[in-house]
Amino acid sequence: MEALENLPPTIKYDVTFERGTRVKFGDRSHLHISGTASIDKYGEIMHISDIKKQTQRTIDNIKSLLSSHGATLKDMAYYIVYIRDFKDKNKVMEVIGKEIPKEVPLLLLEGAVCRPAWLVELEGVAIIPDSTEFPPFF
Repeated sequence: MEALENLPPTIKYDVTFERGTRVKFGDRSHLHISGTASIDKYGEIMHISDIKKQTQRTIDNIKSLLSSHGATLKDMAYYIVYIRDFKDKNKVMEVIGKEIPKEVPLLLLEGAVCRPAWLVELEGVAIIPDSTEFPPFF
């Protein structure tokens, strides 16, 4: 999965992870969004020291990844949110509450995210209707 208007290709970092992966089943696709954070299309960290703006940019990056496959934030089956310092959870949840539908399960965790300047990172899975030549997988 790519969203080049928001995020650079991962090869730029000389790493082997993907921004996301689409797995097609007979009747649906699962869009696995890997840990996403506040970066721009050049891979530069955005909004250093501002967790609210970092959270918003992270969500915008996820929206961009999903939209390239016809999905939205409402299609997410769950989110995992990693916060560097858990005392910032209310700030993160303020932004999330405006963007992410309340019916989508969310797990909030304290954890060191990849880059020291990142304050928050999100990942999760979206499920969208799809069809392939294969029968549905149950």
